[in-house]
Amino acid sequence: MLTKGLSRSSIVLSKFSVTVIIMTIGFWLSFLFAYGYTMYFWPTANLNHIIFSAFNLWLIGIMYISVLILGCVLFRPAFASVLLVLVATLLLSLISIPKQIAPYTPNF
Repeated sequence: MLTKGLSRSSIVLSKFSVTVIIMTIGFWLSFLFAYGYTMYFWPTANLNHIIFSAFNLWLIGIMYISVLILGCVLFRPAFASVLLVLVATLLLSLISIPKQIAPYTPNF
C-alpha cells in the first residue's frame, strides 16, 4: 500500500477505524445479548447505571486499541506492540494503588 502512494498516516488511521468499528459492533451486540439474557432469566435484577458502565468499558477497549496501534507504529516486531499494551496495563494498575488517585483511573 505504501508503494502505491498512500501515506502512512492514512493507512494507520484506516486500520484504527476498521478495528474500532469491528470492536464496537461486537461489543454492543454482546452487551445487548447479555443484557437481554439477564432480563429474561432475572426480570427483577436491579442494574443501575449499566449503560454508563458498558460505555466506560467500551472506552477502555478503544484506549487499548489505540495503544496497540501506537505500538505497531513505534516498533517493528508485533510482540513489542503487545508488550506496550501490557506495560500500559501494568502502569495503570500501579497508578491506581494510592487511594487518593484510584477513583480517577480506569481500573477503579
